[in-house]
Amino acid sequence: MPDTDAVDHLIGRWDDDTGTRVDGGGFHAIAELAWNADRTGKLAPTVIDEPGEGGGLLIDWLLVNEAMRTHVDASTYRVHIPAGPPPSDHYLVSATFSL
Repeated sequence: MPDTDAVDHLIGRWDDDTGTRVDGGGFHAIAELAWNADRTGKLAPTVIDEPGEGGGLLIDWLLVNEAMRTHVDASTYRVHIPAGPPPSDHYLVSATFSL
């Protein structure tokens, strides 16, 4: 099981009963902001699923604090999966900010 303590400290731990994050340090994961806006899809993993590793994980986080939350367009969040061989075992993630 992945150790999520560091991220949980910033964005809060997941509460299965409420389906939300609780007890965080005031940050928000842009991937989850996008998912909350449209829960029809799944959160895409940001690392390549290697055999024997238990599946791809979302471990590359774009975070915003409450003040920056209004400046991010969560609908633009993307995990970029290259068509050819990836240059890394992590995928590029991006989102658009308007300042």
